[in-house]
Amino acid sequence: MPRVKKRAPSGRISIVKRRKKPSFARCANCGKRLHGVPRLIPIRMRKHSKTKKRPQRPYGGYLCNDCMKELFKEKARKI
Repeated sequence: MPRVKKRAPSGRISIVKRRKKPSFARCANCGKRLHGVPRLIPIRMRKHSKTKKRPQRPYGGYLCNDCMKELFKEKARKI
């Protein structure tokens, strides 16, 4: 883990460990990497606005665009 030296207000220097970045978000159907979803630890992700957390489209942040297209085709054929 990367370490960083931080100076406290008292002047004391302490070593702080940084958390590793999480793995990339994956498609629930095919496992392909999802674009538009940041690699952030949960506490940093919470500070982002809703539009920065995931793409603004149906199944955004859950399915890749290819799987989403196939899902919509199947739904349209059932109607």
